[in-house]
Amino acid sequence: MKKIVSGVMLLFLALLTAAPVLANDPYEDDQWYLDQINVRPAWDITTGNDEIVVAVLDTGVDMNHPDLVDNLWTNPNEISGDGRDNDNNGFIDDVHGWNFIYDSNDPEPHITSIYSVEAVKHGTFVAGLISAVHDNNVGIKGVTAKVKIMPLVVLNAAGFGTSTSVSDAIHYAIDNGADVINLSFGGSEHYSALKSAIVRAYDNNVTVVAAAGNSISGGLNLAASPVYPICYDNDWELNAIIGVAATDEDNQLSGYSNYGGGCIDIVAPGDNITSLAFYNNEFSDFSTLVEQQYMGTSFSTALVSGTVALMKSINPTFTTEQVAEILASTAVNLDSINPDYVDQLGAGLLDAAAAVTETYNQYNVENRLKFYISADENHPAAAYEYDVTFRHLNDIEVFGSGFIGLNLQSGDLNADGVADLVTAAKPGQMPFVRGISSDKVLLSSFLAFEDSFRGGVRADAGDVDNDGQIEYVVVPEKDRAPVVRVFDHNGKLQTGFKAFDRSDWFGLSVAVGDVTGDSRAEIVVGAPKGSTPEVKIFDSNGHLLKTLLVYGSNFTGGVNVALGAISGRGYDDIIVGAGFGGGPHVRAFSYDGSLRANFFAYNDNFRGGVRVAAGDFNLDGYIDIITAPGKTGGPHVRIYTPTGNMLGEFFALSADYTGGIQVAVGE
Repeated sequence: MKKIVSGVMLLFLALLTAAPVLANDPYEDDQWYLDQINVRPAWDITTGNDEIVVAVLDTGVDMNHPDLVDNLWTNPNEISGDGRDNDNNGFIDDVHGWNFIYDSNDPEPHITSIYSVEAVKHGTFVAGLISAVHDNNVGIKGVTAKVKIMPLVVLNAAGFGTSTSVSDAIHYAIDNGADVINLSFGGSEHYSALKSAIVRAYDNNVTVVAAAGNSISGGLNLAASPVYPICYDNDWELNAIIGVAATDEDNQLSGYSNYGGGCIDIVAPGDNITSLAFYNNEFSDFSTLVEQQYMGTSFSTALVSGTVALMKSINPTFTTEQVAEILASTAVNLDSINPDYVDQLGAGLLDAAAAVTETYNQYNVENRLKFYISADENHPAAAYEYDVTFRHLNDIEVFGSGFIGLNLQSGDLNADGVADLVTAAKPGQMPFVRGISSDKVLLSSFLAFEDSFRGGVRADAGDVDNDGQIEYVVVPEKDRAPVVRVFDHNGKLQTGFKAFDRSDWFGLSVAVGDVTGDSRAEIVVGAPKGSTPEVKIFDSNGHLLKTLLVYGSNFTGGVNVALGAISGRGYDDIIVGAGFGGGPHVRAFSYDGSLRANFFAYNDNFRGGVRVAAGDFNLDGYIDIITAPGKTGGPHVRIYTPTGNMLGEFFALSADYTGGIQVAVGE
């Protein structure tokens, strides 16, 4: 057992070795604890979001470990090796984290003449439990598969550190985007600076998970012998720390694990744990990528941190109190098999699947956002429905056999406050437009042009004439003059007009919404390929209200258009994406031409164009921008704030499909 006398205690027991068992991840069969915490069913909901970051405050992490390297956090605003503090956060070249022991940008263990093999390996071991890569034929499976690890060194290679290093690292984690902070250590001394740092994490919605600590002569009751930081929140009315004790394979309190004292929220396996090892060719002791039979509350803590990361992958806005409530309400009570520790083990054994499922259920109650994806080619005329956790829910067949691909938008077609689907046929097929309700009921179906027309149609819907009924607004996709047609909710033609003064064109787009703030919908049309990149805004009678130049005048690839109130003013802004041949350049404008968003959704070398939609993804009250790549791009949907910060992403359809996709959003 290694003790840190200067305020922090690193706690674990010695390791033993065992022969590997081959599996998809070679040591997965040795990870008994994954089933004990019931995490595998949770992976059917999420294996983690790579936008979620867990700060591992420890002895350092192997930055080249093949089972971890793809899951290491990268500071997006720092340029490696230029000797400058590019992001002005006070740390030079902190590309992957920071060493608070040696004040350097190297977050690996720093091995001096005095070191402990167990201590050196400890940080990598903890990080692997949280987020070792899945199904790569290396090592193990982490509780998450792709959550990012932010390595912050607060303990030296002998296992010693100071509370100052820990508190400084907590502030760094908060300031640099961590969602969870893992503290797999403890000590007996009380430090106000460290306590204040944890309160700041709580106030900034960063969940701190801390170990109960180990006692080699037998676990201590924390009521009589408190350990910090886990017991700090006994001083508060709030639950600012998720405290974790350890159990064995029989779900009994591990003999070394501290317990009770009002410091424990939950327990998790801590015995006979297999995870990743620090590997360094210069030391004969470091000769394997995996270690086995480690014991300690350190590792129980990592399992809980990984589960919290799964929960935050579903709802990153969850507070520490909400996380604690769900962990407690879904835990398995162990009092009956631990009669000597009744009410001393928190809520009981971690049930990861139950916690993730409850998080998912609560988030779905709060956030009914749905993504609808369609293919331009090589797929049936169907909308593929996904929820906010990017789970595939349904395939909604729109036109049946013989129809390939689908154009789609969303709008409230039946005035029930829920967005429905506005769908239209692709080129080569009869020019059908169909409205599909949110509960998959056909609301309308009509031909927008003569039945011999095969140029494809695009459509949207809204109350453009202020009569209390929705109208469908339709444009041809190609092979026809750039006309706009307005139909009533039954599919009866009301009016039509020409939007652009061209006869040869391809790629007109249309959206309907209130962009002027007059509480009635306007018709917004994006320029076709070959034209100046303009957006034109019309009233229901075809009177031109406004023309906006949305890209440089030399770009003639066409403009994709969507509407959404990204400025928070209660009426729509105009969101545009470049057409095929243009880069993935997303912009947004208010009706007066003010620029509201300006970013590249994908690599700026991509020339397939970008499609756009809008919806409040993260429930912050502000509309976000959803993007989908055009032809030659993969089926890669991304969600951005208007400032260009990515909130999430997923692949729809098969990853090798490059025929172009469209996205619509329902709420």
